[in-house]
Amino acid sequence: SVTLYEHALAVTRGNYLAESYLGTALLNARRLPEAEPHLRRAAALKPDFGPASTRLGYLLEEEGHPEQAAACYAALLRLRPNFAEDNFDYGRLLLRQSRPAEALPRLEAAERVRPDAETCDELGSALEQLGRPDEAMARYAEEARLQPGSGRGDYNRGVLRLDRGDVAGARADFEAAATRDPSFAPPFAGLGQIAEQRGDRAGALADYRHALELNPQDAGVRALLQQLEH
Repeated sequence: SVTLYEHALAVTRGNYLAESYLGTALLNARRLPEAEPHLRRAAALKPDFGPASTRLGYLLEEEGHPEQAAACYAALLRLRPNFAEDNFDYGRLLLRQSRPAEALPRLEAAERVRPDAETCDELGSALEQLGRPDEAMARYAEEARLQPGSGRGDYNRGVLRLDRGDVAGARADFEAAATRDPSFAPPFAGLGQIAEQRGDRAGALADYRHALELNPQDAGVRALLQQLEH
């Protein structure tokens, strides 16, 4: 597809679609430095063409330029303020920059148009950071309802409950998350923490080991396991 779009650009000038498609193909191939000028040209040729600007924003995030990415999303939102994807992308980026108060209205705008599990997850995180745990838990519960095959919503709610000292509620949420998706490691780590707090060393070891089997790259769980083993 890269060759096809390169040919299209060779025979036409000012073709924002070809620029965008080529930039996207290069982005998908992880050829980020090559993709950037094509996406920039596509966005400049047609500023209200969302795919070029959103992919440029994503590319800039990947290259470690969050402020440039934020400017890209903000410019697009000025042209089409009610698009769910644009609001979501901008809100998610603001959240990653630890700017939850600015992220929240963007994510709420996205939710009004696109009330899906991913948006609920980001909203829950924003509300957590803003010190509104009850509202965050409600969003995580909705996330679990919207995506019953994923354990993330129950797990996130369990973490909040554990932070608030509700050990029984946290254990129930972690168990629900593990049941929904047995391949999702974090709930097993959470169950290990609860077992360790209760003095159940054998249970904690089993849970930590299982979590590490599911995600061998989790350095935090590995450290907990090594500490308990010695």
